[in-house]
Amino acid sequence: MGLASQLLPSGSEVLQQALSAAHAIQDESYRAAALGAIAPPAAHASTGTVNVTIDVQPTETYDTLVRRAEAIVAWCRA
Repeated sequence: MGLASQLLPSGSEVLQQALSAAHAIQDESYRAAALGAIAPPAAHASTGTVNVTIDVQPTETYDTLVRRAEAIVAWCRA
């Protein structure tokens, strides 16, 4: 067993110590920030639908139309 593993607590002990310290913080906003840094809240995702109509320009090639459509998709996802 190495010296570091003898001196340092295990990962679960470190986590427990960090959680105990965070819960001991009196100011609620600081406590929430500390807890969020230790164990961030779960992410929430949502989906949506957009209907887009692209008119072909008189002298436009198929490749140009596809590039415009891809640019619109990228803009909608941003």
